[in-house]
Amino acid sequence: MAFLLYERIQNKDDIVIVPTGINFKLAGYNAIYDLWKERGCPFNCGWNISMEDLNKYYQKKLNTNSAYHFIIDFDPNSKSRIGLIEILDIYVFTVGSDNGKNIAWNPLMLRMQDILYEEYSDNKFPADKEKVISQIKYPSKIELKEFVEFLYLNGDDKYWNWGRNGMTNAVFIQGEVRNYFKQYF
Repeated sequence: MAFLLYERIQNKDDIVIVPTGINFKLAGYNAIYDLWKERGCPFNCGWNISMEDLNKYYQKKLNTNSAYHFIIDFDPNSKSRIGLIEILDIYVFTVGSDNGKNIAWNPLMLRMQDILYEEYSDNKFPADKEKVISQIKYPSKIELKEFVEFLYLNGDDKYWNWGRNGMTNAVFIQGEVRNYFKQYF
């Protein structure tokens, strides 16, 4: 997956998003960890990161006032489809012990929406994918389809990095964690 930072531009009656050439980082000691620290390091409870929170974080980090969109190209090497999705909210439940000094893991629910999805067959994939994704007319509210994805970040022992990819990457959600996420359904 490629985590692409796009900038919003008002173009007459339409909103257009264009790539900044910058990749955004959620895992590791980056956005999620930094925003957790800003919130006072909550543990054994749920907390939320909105798109507005991510915008403010990256505006400060990049010293700009641009309005950003957080786009994921979920299959950047594909030659049969282009799939871009946008992060709207990130719901986190940070599990820890020792008064939050030892974080075990962070189950995540990402609320997202499709921005651009095209499948190609019979060698009709665009010769220049970069041109296709270089300026995207932002879909209308009617066209947008929301969905959620569950992932997790490891805790302190694995530096807040993503859970294992390529293997079973299940998030077993029980008890307080389940109750936290359940309120959004």
